[in-house]
Amino acid sequence: MVARLRPYTWLTVALMVLALLLPNIWGGCEKSPVSPGDNPAPIPITSDVKWQVVFSDSRARFPSKSGVIFDSSGTFGFAIGTQTYRTTDGGHSWIAMPPDFGGGLFITSKRVAYQLYPFQRTTDAGESWYSIPTPTSKGGVILPVTENLFYLIEYLEDIHGTSHATAIWKTENAGNSWTQIGKPEGDIYGLATVDGINLVVGSSPLSAVTTLYYSNDGGNSWAKANIDTTGSERGYRFYWVQFLSAKTAVCVANWSTPAPQSVVGIFRTSDGGANWNKVYETDILPYVSNGAAVFFLLARSPRLLVQVITRTTYFISYVYNSDDAGLTWTSFGRWIEKDQPYYYYFYKPTFAPPDCRIGISGPWMTQDGGKTWTQKSWYVANAAFLSPYEVIGVRDSVILRGTAP
Repeated sequence: MVARLRPYTWLTVALMVLALLLPNIWGGCEKSPVSPGDNPAPIPITSDVKWQVVFSDSRARFPSKSGVIFDSSGTFGFAIGTQTYRTTDGGHSWIAMPPDFGGGLFITSKRVAYQLYPFQRTTDAGESWYSIPTPTSKGGVILPVTENLFYLIEYLEDIHGTSHATAIWKTENAGNSWTQIGKPEGDIYGLATVDGINLVVGSSPLSAVTTLYYSNDGGNSWAKANIDTTGSERGYRFYWVQFLSAKTAVCVANWSTPAPQSVVGIFRTSDGGANWNKVYETDILPYVSNGAAVFFLLARSPRLLVQVITRTTYFISYVYNSDDAGLTWTSFGRWIEKDQPYYYYFYKPTFAPPDCRIGISGPWMTQDGGKTWTQKSWYVANAAFLSPYEVIGVRDSVILRGTAP
């Protein structure tokens, strides 16, 4: 026997189907598009931060330059002090890691992270870790590029206690297998790449003048870079290379010969490292006989922030900014001693996406990408922005969440 539906029953069914379809018709809106809803839009952090303690542990010590890192979604992260803590819910709750947990963390997704020393991997957001074998028992530096691509520069220490790079290894499957690639003759240091095809390394930093070598075939062959130093009449010592894309990179160099002065030179390549053009040069004082330390504080195209540190009887920091992917540069003068946001031993600036104009460094805030800073009443040893609306900071024995006031 077949049951027949009454007319009003058909109408009821039609209304039920329409109710199911409406969210798709409206693009998945759960509320009327004219209703403000129960969740107001978040407020971007601009000129100040309101901090709230979200975690406290008497065992925790977050001294100067503690670490705070998150995956790109702001979900999975670590707070690193004398004790390491992890979170899987955007910093709302934290779990202590074992006391002997190692260092050098690299997060690639909401579930996957690597510990570089010793080399280990987690695929369950830090709940468990397993060791990754390396191709050599000698010392070396592991350089992560992507979730699966890692390089290992092998070092051998001679009888005089000096380390020398002897080989370069690469894995493209997260350490399941390693391949030894070529390297330039002589000692090298550093390695920069974003795609595993275009690579740049520097020659030995022990000499007064160094150079750069490049490979456009993944390290199968190497050549000496052509570096244009026209007009400088100086021999440069090339330091840190930072790729902004597969072919575009910036290198900061200092040291001059034979004149007894310290010089900063910034060089740029757009062909994967084969040719470098000098885009900026300036003298820095005082003269430092053994060179200076160079750091990229911010390297996210098009905004870059470079710090050059001279170590004399007191601390001096020089800061240079580019807002056009390294084509032009501006100097922001000298920052002296520890009462400033670029004091390397205390503070590490962090910047908010997407344009990296808002930044925090210790008790300072910037609204212009690090050009000018305002000192605040609060202090964090380190911080990491999860979004333009939220930042996680650490200090003393607490972890804090910051939002706009």
